[in-house]
Amino acid sequence: MKRYYRRNRCALSNFLLVNLLAAISSVLMSFLLGTFADSAMKGDFSRVWRIALITLCYLFVETGLSFLMDYTRDIVIQRVGRDLRADAVRKIEALNTAEKSKADDGGFFSLIHNDVDTVPQEYLTSLGEIYFQVCCFLLAVSAAIAIQPLMTLIMLFTSVLPVVFPKLTEKRLQTCKKEEQQAKAQYASALTQIFSGFLPLRAFHAFAGINRLHDEANDELCRKKLRFQKMRRILYAGAYGCGNLIFLGTWVVGLFFVARGLITLPQLITFAQLMSFVAGPIQIISERYSATVAAAAVCKNVLSFLDAPTDETSQWGQQPLHEIESITLQDICCRKGEREVLRHIDITLRKGDRIALLGESGSGKSTLLNVLAAMCGAEGAYEINGRPVHDYAYADFRGQVTLLPQKSFVFSASIRDNISMFSCGAQEDEALRQTLADAGLASWYAARGASMDVRIGGEEHALSGGEERRLDLARTLWRKGSLVMLDEPTAGLDAGTRAALEKQILTLPCDILLVTTHNASPEFLKAFTHVFSMRNGALCDAP
Repeated sequence: MKRYYRRNRCALSNFLLVNLLAAISSVLMSFLLGTFADSAMKGDFSRVWRIALITLCYLFVETGLSFLMDYTRDIVIQRVGRDLRADAVRKIEALNTAEKSKADDGGFFSLIHNDVDTVPQEYLTSLGEIYFQVCCFLLAVSAAIAIQPLMTLIMLFTSVLPVVFPKLTEKRLQTCKKEEQQAKAQYASALTQIFSGFLPLRAFHAFAGINRLHDEANDELCRKKLRFQKMRRILYAGAYGCGNLIFLGTWVVGLFFVARGLITLPQLITFAQLMSFVAGPIQIISERYSATVAAAAVCKNVLSFLDAPTDETSQWGQQPLHEIESITLQDICCRKGEREVLRHIDITLRKGDRIALLGESGSGKSTLLNVLAAMCGAEGAYEINGRPVHDYAYADFRGQVTLLPQKSFVFSASIRDNISMFSCGAQEDEALRQTLADAGLASWYAARGASMDVRIGGEEHALSGGEERRLDLARTLWRKGSLVMLDEPTAGLDAGTRAALEKQILTLPCDILLVTTHNASPEFLKAFTHVFSMRNGALCDAP
């Protein structure tokens, strides 16, 4: 967490200073009450009125400090939370495709929405409260020792139990909190399946079945939450009882000291008020410590994820890649679990090649494209221009290789951002308009007000299947990469749209074009320089 404290050191310094001043202000109230009692017992009512006026001003200061204390804490919590969420998203983006595919989107959503939020909302909030209470405790103990050292030591001795008890239950609290977070992740996964699979669930009338899975996850989440809250409530109750014991014990022991003439009654009033800043902090620190300990396990998991060495770019070299003259795959094999998806693939692609790859669903076509795009790990040799692919700079490789997956994705963003993939501003709108025209989307663009700022995507601005694929082509034209790979670009389109899109694909200005398909027209296939077929992960010439 140190790096997040350093990033927000100004806000953290303000928080620490304001909380220290607020603690000093709170403890001073004890002396005001003692002075009140002393003046009243002596019959000095003019002094009472002066102290009352001072107290009124003091209350305004106390109110202001109370606001600043909470607000400066909120600033630290929200800014650290902002930084944690940003780092978590960047970390997920840096995962390679294989690592990303190991967890479903619900798991990542739960990590950011539940685990990451737990760190500022529970862990840091509790630490901030503990800091304030420790300041109050130390100031109050120092002042109490100045009044009556022996009585202070007696009262401190009675405060050992509420401090020790949370420490004894530390591991159990962490376990309960970890189980609660796991239950939250499972519930988020269940929700993701319902929302993502809404259409097939509706079509197959299968909501009753998946609702059982949802209800099981929901019940488990309820049980884990109750178990964790039960542990916390037990600690809170113990701390509350011990706090009352300290407060009442102060009066009992204090009256004995007054009777022996060791302190005066006004001093006892001051001392009793000071002990409230000993008993109160002990109770609150005990409660907050249990919350901190419980959240510490979640905090550790989040930081472990953020610190894990999973940056894909670290595997790449620094060799520049300005264009692709040739690509060679030698003895490429790939497995998914026990199934061999690619079997001993040998192929060489050269500048000017237009290659069609035929095969039924599951034959390995998409996996081969993912290997070429360095989005899927595989055994064997992969070379570009005679050098191992990972010798090249990561950014250069991504700039030269374009893969359009079978399923298009339209971001809920402007037309400009969807075409350029968030890489340019309004100054390039004219070039973007030409790109849309080249992709056959000129009339579509005009129908949307001929403005690059128009928002598309989402249910309200959904595109047809043909429009989505043409938008993919526009992205490819804008990118100007050497190798362009299209995975089933005409799948699911009607005959007219498919024929028009096939003509558009053949005009793509790239050095090497690779298209997978299982239902292309003979006229479309004739335009390719090579036509291969895939069966059970093996590559061969098309019949």
